[in-house]
Amino acid sequence: MVRGLGRVRLGVDAMVAVMERHGFTPADAMLAYNLVSEVAVGAASAAEAVAACGAAGFSPASPIVATTVLIGTV
Repeated sequence: MVRGLGRVRLGVDAMVAVMERHGFTPADAMLAYNLVSEVAVGAASAAEAVAACGAAGFSPASPIVATTVLIGTV
């Protein structure tokens, strides 16, 4: 059984192989993977911030308020 970083490596290698079949270079495939990963992490962080605002009784209308509530400085 593959664990930890070895498992991640297998997934990344498979993703690069699929993208190469669709005309991406390995470098472009990794750039695309990193961009999508960053967007996904940002979206998850934003959802957590909105939830934290609601739990703290604040309106999540402002990203600054949402981030402040999420990190616990309010």
